[in-house]
Amino acid sequence: MIPFYRTLLSLPADNPMFTMLDAEGRKFGTFEAVKNLLLAISAEKPLVVFLEDVHWIDKISEDLFTFFSRCILEHPILMVAAYRPEGSPPWNHGAHYQRLSLETLSSKSSVQLVRNIVAGVPLDSELEKQIVAKAGGNPFFVERLSVSFLTRGTLSGPMTGTSATSP
Repeated sequence: MIPFYRTLLSLPADNPMFTMLDAEGRKFGTFEAVKNLLLAISAEKPLVVFLEDVHWIDKISEDLFTFFSRCILEHPILMVAAYRPEGSPPWNHGAHYQRLSLETLSSKSSVQLVRNIVAGVPLDSELEKQIVAKAGGNPFFVERLSVSFLTRGTLSGPMTGTSATSP
């Protein structure tokens, strides 16, 4: 597996057998190398593999984790994937899979989050409403918009310009 690990680290494989492999052989070998490494780690102690922003995953990584998800059923490994509803991964089927959906924040909770973030800094009520409306209940967007206006010192008036459209 060493040539595959070296390649993952952008080091020369230094193995004539490796260089004879076609693209599919290298891909499969790399998948096996990653799987073997993670299974070895999980043999020592339970392992959590966390994948963030899976809705943006590239094809080769998607293939890797689809392959890996089929190999971990009998091992102490928990694979957690965070993604938007429209970016559901292909390994999301079967008894081994459980989906936990997060609800959006209510307007009241969003307002409270904005107020917690600005922590006593005077905030224009119209700007507060606009932040809540733009964020659409997404706590990350509430936070990013609030912090953006807080760091720029522009909490005293309604949103204007292009900054209001992107958190």
